[in-house]
Amino acid sequence: MARRPNLTVIPGLRKNWKFKLAGSDKVWSLPMLGSLPARDARRLNGLAEASDLEQLDACFELFDRYCPGLVDEVSLDELTEIVNAWRAASGIGVGESPASSD
Repeated sequence: MARRPNLTVIPGLRKNWKFKLAGSDKVWSLPMLGSLPARDARRLNGLAEASDLEQLDACFELFDRYCPGLVDEVSLDELTEIVNAWRAASGIGVGESPASSD
């Protein structure tokens, strides 16, 4: 049986994606992938060919910048759920980059 994501998505401005972790009142916010600063978008675009470790490091770096402390509160599986939900909310499918979603 598939596990339900432990996220509550909070509707808001299209430039940001807001969510809460299960059992917490803290609201986390990430810019939509298409609204990322160009430097961050370029870094993400280059990850398609990167190793799993490089992808994980880039993900941690990005979350540390926009959601300080989040990676200390979630497991790797939960972080993957968050990334997948963030990509879906941004209108970007798995395997697509922010630049290719237009």
